[in-house]
Amino acid sequence: MSEPVYDGITPEALFLLAENKFRDSKAFYEENKAALNRLVVNPLRQIAGAMTGQLFALDAQMALDPVRMVSRIRRDTRFTKEKHFYRSNLWINFRRQSEEFQPCPYMWFEIRPEEDDWSCGVCVIYASPAYMRFFHERLLAAPEPFLAAVARAQSAGAQSEITAYKKDHCPDAPENLKPWLNAKGFCIIYRKPGLGVLQDDSILAALGEQYAAFAEMYRWLCASAEEYISDGAA
Repeated sequence: MSEPVYDGITPEALFLLAENKFRDSKAFYEENKAALNRLVVNPLRQIAGAMTGQLFALDAQMALDPVRMVSRIRRDTRFTKEKHFYRSNLWINFRRQSEEFQPCPYMWFEIRPEEDDWSCGVCVIYASPAYMRFFHERLLAAPEPFLAAVARAQSAGAQSEITAYKKDHCPDAPENLKPWLNAKGFCIIYRKPGLGVLQDDSILAALGEQYAAFAEMYRWLCASAEEYISDGAA
């Protein structure tokens, strides 16, 4: 089997991406669009393609078309207060695409040139309050597998980022469960400073290691979502 093709992303390419956001100019973007696609977008698609084997083995229903998985440089500003037309942070989403799979989790990889870091993780956000109640009940009934999945991700350097309700919904719950039982959404995230790793295929090995550590959590969250959907609660 041939090795995955990855052309690398150079510091100069990342500078061009950041400059494009700073200038926020359609003329500058159109002049440099081909270079941005060749130097940044296409290598990100190559990363997405290199990860498909590992992630298809994790979830055969995951949509793994590299062209559709990488975010666009041109932003949709219609529904946001941030009115820059172009972004410098770009990401890859690894998830089931169809609405019928909501609220299944997704995994991602993101680069942030302005902050000089990259991250990857597994996430549940934008879930309905009804699903989160189901999630809390399922967790409270059998917390050990979930906590084991958290510990596995943390053993590889990941951290939890939780968006919580203001009110404590479970005052009598064990302290180690409270953050999760009061969560409106959360991410298990691995963040690493420095983008030099993007210059060669060492990023592929780093991502493969992290996604292996997230696999237990991803499976637990998929099972939770599938149970919720099969119960007709979606």
